[in-house]
Amino acid sequence: MRSLALSLALGAGALGIVGATPSEAKAFWIMTGRGPVNVSSYQNGPYGTFFAYNNTIYQPYVNPWGFGSAHYLPASYRYAYSPSSISAMYTSRSMVAYNYNAWYGYMMSVSTPAYYGYTITPYAGYRQYYVPGVNYTMPAASYYSGYVPIGYIR
Repeated sequence: MRSLALSLALGAGALGIVGATPSEAKAFWIMTGRGPVNVSSYQNGPYGTFFAYNNTIYQPYVNPWGFGSAHYLPASYRYAYSPSSISAMYTSRSMVAYNYNAWYGYMMSVSTPAYYGYTITPYAGYRQYYVPGVNYTMPAASYYSGYVPIGYIR
């Protein structure tokens, strides 16, 4: 018991020392999950656009319970302007993942992006919209997914 208490005390002390040491501060932007942010813009006279998005992420995994992969699609920001209007749209990240385990079989998980945007025109004024994202999981190969009763497959 003494060795456990001593180990916990020394571990907490080590974490305190490491936490108190100065380190470099780094800025964080929500779109920089992994890799650079891609930015493109275009202007032709009074008309222009701006578009920023991050890279797609592919993440495979294998563990003792199963295997799978996830594909993360980037968040984005779009902005456009003209002499008579301004519009912008924000899109959150989305994801599709496939996995397999012995209990549930092949499954697919999907997370659709949420959209938020606005438009300002002299004709319609200020209009905004929001479409929430949806998350769902379903069998990817329904004829073998999930529980199969004994003797069902011969």
